[in-house]
Amino acid sequence: MKESLTLTQIIQNFAQNDLLSQSLKFFNALGYTSERRIEESGSPETFLENYDAQQHFSRERGLFAEWQKIYLLFQLTDNEIKPVKPMFQATDQRIDNSIIESFLFIALELKQTCYSRTDLAKITRAINQIFAMPAILLFKHGVPWHTICFNHSSCRWFCI
Repeated sequence: MKESLTLTQIIQNFAQNDLLSQSLKFFNALGYTSERRIEESGSPETFLENYDAQQHFSRERGLFAEWQKIYLLFQLTDNEIKPVKPMFQATDQRIDNSIIESFLFIALELKQTCYSRTDLAKITRAINQIFAMPAILLFKHGVPWHTICFNHSSCRWFCI
């Protein structure tokens, strides 16, 4: 029989398990999952090489020196969003005069114990400069007490 973990257990497991698997479990527990995945190494340099061909990302504003691991977890399209709309409200809403039909989910592990909401917002904005669709970021930072925060380009915050 497959063990079903509670959201609390999944969050607690971030401390000892790898960022990629725990992030996928976290979003799956919230009802957000997709088969649209790309296997990645988690290397920050490789992430930028793969996704920032136009060099829109600012290493300074995005606090790049603080990154340990980063994964583009998956992409949710309009059809996949419809069953789980509460977090996204209406997917036909306009952001920056664009109709949003998909979202990217990204997990980022940072080096230091504590970051301000301003720092996390700067990172989120810098990463969102790379993509044509909004990226929702899950941040992992802090030892021994790990903080899990996620937000997207309109800077709505959910911290655990």
